[in-house]
Amino acid sequence: MIKRAQQLVGFSQFILLLFVMVPFDKIYNIGIPFYYALPISPAVGALRETMSGGAVVDWSDIILVYSNGLIYMIAGMSLFYLAATRARKKGNLGWY
Repeated sequence: MIKRAQQLVGFSQFILLLFVMVPFDKIYNIGIPFYYALPISPAVGALRETMSGGAVVDWSDIILVYSNGLIYMIAGMSLFYLAATRARKKGNLGWY
């Protein structure tokens, strides 16, 4: 089971790299919904825009980055709470 979890962690790093490296904001027809929905894309887009062109990031972009992060943090904490509650009820949690 531990090897499977380690493989999943390695695979998730490649998925995160995909989110960081693909400029979803430049793909106009299908990329814009993904750009706003993915957890790290707005922050990376703002960073890429600032570093490459020297452009100043608007307040709307900063608000988008923080709200996107807050939404994903709340969703992750809720999912973790539900999984921990279910594991507690089923008795799957062990002591190490």
